[in-house]
This record gives sequence, structure tokens and C-alpha cells, in this order.
Amino acid sequence: MNYKARHKARVFAMQALYQWAHTSDDLAELITQFRVRNDYHTYVDWEFFERLVRGVILNLAEIDDLIVAGAKRPLKEINPVELSLLRVAVFELRECIETPYQVVISEYVDISSEFGSSEAHQFINATLDQLARTLRSLEYSQGGQHERVKSQPIPAQKA
Repeated sequence: MNYKARHKARVFAMQALYQWAHTSDDLAELITQFRVRNDYHTYVDWEFFERLVRGVILNLAEIDDLIVAGAKRPLKEINPVELSLLRVAVFELRECIETPYQVVISEYVDISSEFGSSEAHQFINATLDQLARTLRSLEYSQGGQHERVKSQPIPAQKA
């Protein structure tokens, strides 16, 4: 998958979760609504977007507990945009192990520079780095080296 498509999926997921936090829209409606409103964008990994949004909403309590532990502050003290961003990032750190943790951190630090407060990138970086130590402990201890799943060869199709 192309970098731009994943990046846009992350941005849209953060924006969708920000909207959801303020409207409590139905999950399926939120995803459909967001895709329709942003259908004109090219290079968006919509499957990844849906995985992120659905994953955060369905695992919100665990994700929020991790954020509080990593940020060392209550959720109510975190800027709402940064909280939405952290929720997506923590889900990706926890569940999308195919993406190296440094890529996850770098992506969300970049997004925070665009959408967060002037100091957001430092807060996001510190929080995600702290969480990567526990959520990706083996990968983190190896300096980011992790075992990638080797793809199996595709059998030749019969004509």
C-alpha cells in the first residue's frame, strides 16, 4: 500500500474520531458519512481507515487506559484533537504490528504538527514512545527490528 494512502487514512480516522467524540454517531453511519464526504480524495486506503475507526470505537476503554498510562495525565486534560489522534495511534501501535512502531510514531507526530497545538508534537512523541516500550517491547528492545511475516508464494492458477 502506498504511503500517501495510509497517511490520508490516518488523518481521516483522527478526524472521524474527533467528530464521533462530539456527536456519538452510529459507527456504520459515521464510516459511511465520512467516506461519502471525502470520496473526491484520491489515494486513500479506506479499508485501513475503517479498521482504525472501528478498532478505536470498539476498544475505547482499553485504549483510553493506555493513553492515561502513557501520557501520565487524565483524559480530560488532553486537548480533544490530540486525544483523537492518540486514540488512533495507540490502536495502531497495539493492533497493527505489521507497521514498525517508529513509522507509527513518526506518522502521528507529523499529523500532530499539522492539526495539534504548537507543543502537540512533543507530547504525542513522548506518549507514543512510552507506550511503544510496553506495547512493542520486543521490537523496541531490538531497536525497531521485528520479524515480518513472510508472504507465501501465490500458487500458479490453472487455465
